Order: sequence, then structure tokens, then C-alpha cells
Amino acid sequence: MIYNDISHIIIITNDAEKVGYEIFKERIKKNLWPIYYKTKLSGFLREGIEVLFYIAGDNELAQSFVASATIERIVEDKDVITDPNKKFARVLYHLKFKNIKIFKEKIEIKKHLDNLKFIKAENKRYFGLYLQGGVKKIDKDTFDYVLSQTK
Repeated sequence: MIYNDISHIIIITNDAEKVGYEIFKERIKKNLWPIYYKTKLSGFLREGIEVLFYIAGDNELAQSFVASATIERIVEDKDVITDPNKKFARVLYHLKFKNIKIFKEKIEIKKHLDNLKFIKAENKRYFGLYLQGGVKKIDKDTFDYVLSQTK
């Protein structure tokens, strides 16, 4: 798979020390999103990439797209730090965003599985497997489709 041509991604937030949506709100409020040492695609993220934010898990707004943004810049951390929401997760760097848009209503992924090209399995029951790793590369059509569902 080619990663140097990434233009659209999903950033996934899971339940951890707090509910996934609470973690999302804290990070967006600070406009500082941690990328961990073992995050998939961490070496390929750059300014200008368009982002969808997805909440995984079982709690508030889970299994839904909740916002979009564009990566404005990468903030290198001078010290080795860990994320208070994920014990023992070392942060590699942080992302700052521009054009942040919180959706008025969540977009439940289960209602749109047939229109999301990155979910390739015939059996859509296991769609969660395609949303592991913290960051997922997607195509422009999928990104545009999800945005077209916002109100």
C-alpha cells in the first residue's frame, strides 16, 4: 500500500481512561491531538491532509463520525510525554488543525457501510476491524460522502 500520497484520513478515538467522545472534545478544545509512537501512518501525516473524526467504543456517540478538519501543522514535542487518557502511551508528536467543523448530528457508521470504500469485506458486521490503529487512510470519495451526510 502506498502511503506517501495520503490526502484524507480518519482519526479514531476509543474509550480509554474516559469515554471516547469526552477525549475527543478535550483534544479539539486544546487543538492538540497526540500521535503515538506506534500509531499506524504516523510517519506519513503532514499539513493539508483532510480529516474525519470517528468515535469508536460503546459509549456516547460511539461508532459515529462527529467532526472534520484539516491538519494545519505538526507540533514536535521536546520531551517524551505520555497521554493522560492512555496510560503508558508515548506521544511521538501532536497535530494542530484548522477548519474544524463539529457535526450538528452524529453520522452513524452502520447506516453508511455500503458507501464507505475502505470497508472492503462482504460481511460488514466486522467493520470495526477497518478502524483499528488510530489513523486510517481513506479516499476522497469516502471523505466527501461522509461530509455530504452532515446537516
